Amino acid sequence: MTGMKQAMETIQRIYQMLEDDESKDLYLNRLAFEISGENKYLIAMLYTFFQHRSPGGYHEYISKYGMDKAIAKVPKGHQFLLYGAGNDGKQMLLYARKREGFAGFCSSTEAKQKNGYLGCPVMSPEELLSRRDLYVVIASSAARDELRGILEEGGISARTGY
Repeated sequence: MTGMKQAMETIQRIYQMLEDDESKDLYLNRLAFEISGENKYLIAMLYTFFQHRSPGGYHEYISKYGMDKAIAKVPKGHQFLLYGAGNDGKQMLLYARKREGFAGFCSSTEAKQKNGYLGCPVMSPEELLSRRDLYVVIASSAARDELRGILEEGGISARTGY
């Protein structure tokens, strides 16, 4: 029992060193995932880590479970688009079309920019940077790093590191 008590004291010490609620939530969800292996804790980490940003910001959600929740985080009355015009974007489109304000997709694929995707307009990442009024839901786990780089180059900061 001494080993368990020492482990708990270490966990508590680390937790107390964290300065903000977001870091504490990430830490607790990471611990819960490590203990249980349940994906719901990873999902909670994603929601905490990539929370709503005001216009020009973004949401990120990688798992196919809860796509409607990622879109629901976009404030009503605001336009949004899906970043990623691929399989994940196709799945999220079912939810996006149900919401008022859906403006289309963003993709670096020139053919999709020219021709659209699934009947929706597709803008380039460069055009996205000039549209600070749009909210962005990342519809592709593969696009995460690409989008992060584009946003940071355009002066839109993203929280990193967990």
